[in-house]
Amino acid sequence: MDQPQRREQRPPAFVLAGSFLVVCRSPAYLDELARRGLKILLITPAGARDETLVRATDPAHPAAGIHDFAFVEGDPGRDGSFVPGAVAAALRWREEYDIVGACAVGETQVEPVGLLADALGLWRAPPRAGATPPGTARQKGTE
Repeated sequence: MDQPQRREQRPPAFVLAGSFLVVCRSPAYLDELARRGLKILLITPAGARDETLVRATDPAHPAAGIHDFAFVEGDPGRDGSFVPGAVAAALRWREEYDIVGACAVGETQVEPVGLLADALGLWRAPPRAGATPPGTARQKGTE
C-alpha cells in the first residue's frame, strides 16, 4: 500500500473553484500562480467536463496551465449542492499536494471553498492588535 507523502515532499498547490469559463477569463491570475511555483487545481461543475478537457490540451489556452481538475455535481440554483464534491476533491488532493491556498471564482463556490479551507486548515488570519492568541494567557499588567 502506498504511503502518503510527507508535506515537505508534496508539490505546493492552489485550489481554484468556479466556472471553467470564468477562471479562464483571468489568465494573468493563472500565470501568477504558476510563476510562484504553485500547481493549479480546479474544482468546476461537472457539466463543463468535456469542454474543459478539450481546451486543457491546447497549449495556447489558459487552461493548459491547470494541473488537475475535479468535476463536481451541483446546481448553481441550489445552495450547498457543490459542497460535498468540492470538499471531497480537496481532501483527496491533500494526499498528493501541499495545498497552500484556495479561492472561489464566482459566488456559487464561496461556501464550498470556505468549508474546504476549514477542512484543510488554511485559515491563518493575522492577529488583531492587542489580541491574545487562543491558548495563551495575558501577562498581568499588559492589558
